[in-house]
Amino acid sequence: MAVAEQMAFKLALTSQAASTMGFDPKWDAAVANFLRTFSLWQADEEYGAKAKVDEAWQASHILLESRFGKGWKHHPDAAAEVEQADAAYQAGEDAHHEAFVAPYWKALRDLAGTPAPSIAAATFKQLLIQSEEVWNDSAMEVDCMQIVVEDFTRLAA
Repeated sequence: MAVAEQMAFKLALTSQAASTMGFDPKWDAAVANFLRTFSLWQADEEYGAKAKVDEAWQASHILLESRFGKGWKHHPDAAAEVEQADAAYQAGEDAHHEAFVAPYWKALRDLAGTPAPSIAAATFKQLLIQSEEVWNDSAMEVDCMQIVVEDFTRLAA
C-alpha cells in the first residue's frame, strides 16, 4: 500500500472508531484504548525512539558501506561494528514491541471482545478485525467470526 493510501486508511479507521463512541461506557473505553495505543504505536514508528533507532541503523549501514564497500556485511573488519549496530537495532525493536506493539494488540483483542453497541460499531469492529487480521493473533482466544456474528445477531434483534 502506498504512503498516501496508508494515511487515508489510518484516517478512515480512526475516524470510524471515534464515530462509534458515546453509546456505551465499556465500548467507549475499549475504543479509546485502541485509539490511544494505535496513535502511540504510529508516533513511535514515525518520529519516536523507534524511528531514531531505525535512522541510526540505516546510517550505520551507509557508513559501513562507505568504509568497506558493497560486501560490508561479510567484511571481517566490519564484523564487530555490524554486530553492535544489529544489537542496538534489536534492542530498539524489543523496546518498541514491549512499549507500543504489545499494548496495541491487547487493545485490539479487548475491543474485538467488547460487544458492539450499534450497527456502526459492529461494522467498524468487523473492519478492524479484517484489516489487522486479529484472527491470526495467537493470543486471541475467541473465534473472530463468532464475535462478528454475535454482534450482528444481537443488534438485528
